[in-house]
Amino acid sequence: MGKRICFVESSVPFDGFGPTSRPLDSGPRALAYLAAALAQRGHEVSVINKADFPALCDGVDWLGWTNEPKTNPEIAIAVDDPALLAHVPHAEKRFVWAQGTAASLDVPAAVSSFGAWRPDVVFHTKPQRDRWLNANGLTTHVVEPAPGDAFLDDFPVHPAEPPRLLTVCHPLGGLERLVRLFAERIRPAVPNAELRVYSAMLDRGRWGGDVPEAVRPVHELCQGFANAGVTVHPPQPDPQMADAYRQARGLLHPSLAEEPAAIVLMEAQAACLPVIGFMQSAVAFERVADGVTGKLAASDDAFVDAAVELLNSADTHARYAGNCKTLRRGRSWAIAAAEWEELFA
Repeated sequence: MGKRICFVESSVPFDGFGPTSRPLDSGPRALAYLAAALAQRGHEVSVINKADFPALCDGVDWLGWTNEPKTNPEIAIAVDDPALLAHVPHAEKRFVWAQGTAASLDVPAAVSSFGAWRPDVVFHTKPQRDRWLNANGLTTHVVEPAPGDAFLDDFPVHPAEPPRLLTVCHPLGGLERLVRLFAERIRPAVPNAELRVYSAMLDRGRWGGDVPEAVRPVHELCQGFANAGVTVHPPQPDPQMADAYRQARGLLHPSLAEEPAAIVLMEAQAACLPVIGFMQSAVAFERVADGVTGKLAASDDAFVDAAVELLNSADTHARYAGNCKTLRRGRSWAIAAAEWEELFA
């Protein structure tokens, strides 16, 4: 029998149409996909968030910020912030879905709210959960996320020429290292190679818009390496982003030590795009089969060598891409929703 489930989230305005119609960060997209998957499994699902207008999408009632669910929810799921559970005070069972870093859950205000509501806390990955202090001794779970359907579509891989790599990392999240390695070491070895950087902030700066002061050095770096094959592009909705993945030879990833989920690595490999990252992230080890669906490098030299081989060798790309298709396409949001259901019992 279906449950009455209400999500509460407070980041940016979006609704269930967002992932296929506009670029969104991985957290909002994960919420849209999970809510729809639960609705498709027979639950009554609503979302309280900053959506511009109330909407019904894929069976999910997107309420906006001021409306309330039509019926009293049995299950309340707050995204990241336990204080959001106050919007659904009478739910029988409460969860916090931790999408960000564990450190963000350890600030005093969050610790106080966790103590008041005592929800179960659901993490994307075991490394993310293991980094949380859990001062209130709450019950925790791990439910892995999944790629969106657009990345699982069985469309052919069609690598572009000249060969290209791409990255979608945040400008302050290791991008400078990736750009320098490409422009100074990878490009000289593969003179026609391209690196496409997908970033809303850097794209805004490319057209003369304001760029945060902390981001300006990275913006200037990318512009300075334009003659070395580095180009900046606006992020795309999932269907267009999936097609961009199918045209590239590899995804360059900074593999930050504190990254909580690295959903982008799941999406890239689901679209048969190999990943080249570093060994400094425990989550990256969960996402990438080293030497099978990509390469996790122990040094800059190893990173450069892996990228050059992927660009120069169609056979290496085809092997990695084939392994991605075989090994990384078995998880969907329908499976994740079924695992969430087990927590509701």
